[in-house]
Amino acid sequence: MSTVPRPAGFTTPLPGQPPALSIARSGSQVTVSWSAGALESAPAVTGPWTPVSGASSPYATPATEAARFYRARQ
Repeated sequence: MSTVPRPAGFTTPLPGQPPALSIARSGSQVTVSWSAGALESAPAVTGPWTPVSGASSPYATPATEAARFYRARQ
């Protein structure tokens, strides 16, 4: 029996670094993806911010004409 060393790795967000977040539109859907934390949304960038119930990354939602802002909160 022989063993072959294999590299192993993992990534951990550095303390104080915000989670990565991306938003993409495809047809009538908007997909929000984030690297860590809980997704929150607001009707304006100034808030009020509320948790998106049951959201996990990636999160798809219908595109509407109303503005919506998203952030990932740790």
